[in-house]
Amino acid sequence: MGTPGPAPRVTPADVLGVFRRLDEPTTPLTASDVAAEVDCSRRTAFDKLSTLAERGSLRSKKVGARGRVWWRPVDGVDDAAGMAVAVVDASGTILRVNDRAKELGVETGAAVQPTAGPLARAVRTGESVSGGHVRLPTAGGGHVRLAAAVDPRSDPSGDDRRVVVRGVDVTRDAARRQRLMRRRDDLRAELDDVLDRMTDAVYALDEEWRFTHVNERAAEILRRPAASLVGKHLWTEFPDAAEGVVWDRFHEAMETQEVVTFDLLYDPLDIWAEITAYPSETGLSVYFRDVSERKERDRALEASERRYRTLAETATDPIVTVDDGGTIRYANPAAEDVFGHAPDELAGESLGTLIPDASRVRDGVGRLLGAHGWTDPSGVDLSGVRTDGEELDLQVTFSDWTLDGERRFTGIVRDVTEERERERELAAQRERLATLNQLNTVVQRITHAVIESSTRDDIETLLCERLAAADAYRFAWIGSIERGSTRLRIRTAAGIDDDFGAGTSTADDGPSAGGPIERAIRAGEMGTARHLADRSDDADWRQRAIRHGARSVAAIPIAYDDTLHGVLVVGSERPAAFGTDERAVVGQLGDVVGHSLTAIERKRALTSEHVVELQLRVTDLFDSAVDSVRFDRAVPTGDGTFLTYGTVPEAAPATPASLADTLPHARGVTVLGTDDGHTRFEIALAEPPTTSLVASQGGRVESAVVEDGDYEMVVHLPREADVRDLVRSVRTRYPDTEVVAQRQTTTTRRTIQHVEAVLDQGLTERQQAALEAAFFAGFFAWPRESTGEEVADSLGISPPTFHRHVRVAERKLLRALLADDAGRRWP
Repeated sequence: MGTPGPAPRVTPADVLGVFRRLDEPTTPLTASDVAAEVDCSRRTAFDKLSTLAERGSLRSKKVGARGRVWWRPVDGVDDAAGMAVAVVDASGTILRVNDRAKELGVETGAAVQPTAGPLARAVRTGESVSGGHVRLPTAGGGHVRLAAAVDPRSDPSGDDRRVVVRGVDVTRDAARRQRLMRRRDDLRAELDDVLDRMTDAVYALDEEWRFTHVNERAAEILRRPAASLVGKHLWTEFPDAAEGVVWDRFHEAMETQEVVTFDLLYDPLDIWAEITAYPSETGLSVYFRDVSERKERDRALEASERRYRTLAETATDPIVTVDDGGTIRYANPAAEDVFGHAPDELAGESLGTLIPDASRVRDGVGRLLGAHGWTDPSGVDLSGVRTDGEELDLQVTFSDWTLDGERRFTGIVRDVTEERERERELAAQRERLATLNQLNTVVQRITHAVIESSTRDDIETLLCERLAAADAYRFAWIGSIERGSTRLRIRTAAGIDDDFGAGTSTADDGPSAGGPIERAIRAGEMGTARHLADRSDDADWRQRAIRHGARSVAAIPIAYDDTLHGVLVVGSERPAAFGTDERAVVGQLGDVVGHSLTAIERKRALTSEHVVELQLRVTDLFDSAVDSVRFDRAVPTGDGTFLTYGTVPEAAPATPASLADTLPHARGVTVLGTDDGHTRFEIALAEPPTTSLVASQGGRVESAVVEDGDYEMVVHLPREADVRDLVRSVRTRYPDTEVVAQRQTTTTRRTIQHVEAVLDQGLTERQQAALEAAFFAGFFAWPRESTGEEVADSLGISPPTFHRHVRVAERKLLRALLADDAGRRWP
């Protein structure tokens, strides 16, 4: 596009002449019509038309949304409505005025000075003058200013020359126009100053694409002085712009009269510019600013998004993005590994599909996160669900961001199911350890208290009350088997009400059938039942236990040496109570209490004069060659072995070996020595002998002999002892056992006076001196406080003599204590 040459100057008179040349002078014209007639820009024509309208030479009105037309008013002296008319002669005297002029104060006869202005020019040239202002005098020495047209008139001879002034009063308008023009100039100056101080580049173009203003930043970017660009044509000064997006978008703005914005890489400065063009009827205002940093951020964001997507696609943890309504917008491939849903299947689904807790979205995910504290940067623990219904433990970290004005929430999900399971196991283990520590303390205290108790009632009451008071348990009760039946009767309890089992339970059916109590009775082992609430059976014992708050039950046999004294039943509110370690701790109580009850029965038997004498026989237990064998005592060693001592005639040296071969649990025989024609022996047994079974019932064996292969035993039992239970225990081991006799009798027991008599009368004077000196000198202490040599030296005897006296004295005292039958042949 070429550059047009300088346009000739157009005056208001030139514009007014266009209207005069019309066939009908009142025809309305547009600015474009006038511009075409005088060969100027539309803007120039618009400005001149506006000036003529201000002067009153033309009339104007708006047409449509943006259009405007102008026309010339009708000429006439008296018929121009609202116009003041005055006729002035060549000397400047007002000859005649119309009514409007009179209203303004203009009077005939007043003198006008036509030395300058439109009036003088019309008089001088004889041509009509329009568009100017004429000042006419008024009464009182004032004047009125008219926007008038001056037309010369003369008679045919040319002598009588006068002018007709037609105009409107613009006295006030002129003052106002002057003020507005000053204000306009001020605003233009202020606008130019603002544009010059703007950090964004700004330039203005007229409708002919000529620069009308260029601020400092625009001049800097365009690399041209602002003064050198004003008045110059855009496409001439920057021809490259006429062939690209700038040409297209600028013309689009002018044609549509709508704002356009676009980005452009400006090569001369190697920057990105954001250009915004604001169109108007008179031209284009262009704003452009350096957006290189924004473009760089955009490129960095795009690169970050690519990296994010790469990381998300390759991450091993699920990454899920949702909108504020909880709808899934994105899920990475790892989501399928954890939840079982393909990523494309999840798009559009609710977050509650994966995390049920998120289905509570009502007022947006943002409020849900804040309301439930899910914005913790360290993550929040939530429950998830797979497609197959399997529940998952999740740890989710949410982030909040915005995309195109819409909130988005991205959650990085970690499947911590195995980790939480380990934590739960550790917590359960810590709970078990704490429970075991408490139980150990409780059991130790119970053990000490049981040892100090002297009666069965005291022991059982203390045991139940201490267990029921422990945090680990809800109740405890002890039951005993009724004679001649398998019914278990509750005899002591704590933590249960009076109608618990109506005092009785049955081992074969009813509440304990197939349960822990039956196991404790029949197998002699601790029985447990855990997770009672999860069982489908409705056994009475389970329902009663649940009613009393128990979720696990243990039945512990109270026994010693194969004698069952009763069953201890303990209930716990912990569903998984009575694990291996806990059973080991609590199970001790059965042994401790069983031993204590046995000791009490034995003590009672030793101090009782009225006993039940029972004679038992086992026929053909040994070979008939085994004869005249006497069993005297069975001593437990503490490791499950029992040492049984007895005698046989010296004439039958093979008998001890035959005994060992016949007894199934014998581990060997030892011949100890011979005395008075009898051989003493020791046999180690792996199981308790019958003498221990008797002792467990509180009884003692008065005699145990083998004659012609038959084993016969006489025992003394307390009157309240369970004879049938003893017989049943013996027959369990030896089925051929028969009761030969059972009777009430009295017995005499050696008292402490008997031992004192041995000490006073059974010892020689030297033996007693040696024994007392050794005791008080600490010879029997551990570690010894005095040696045998030192005590012997104090007594004035030799060490061998001292040791012989002490040994003989010890044997006599022990024989008085242990070998209460003087007929027994022991050293």
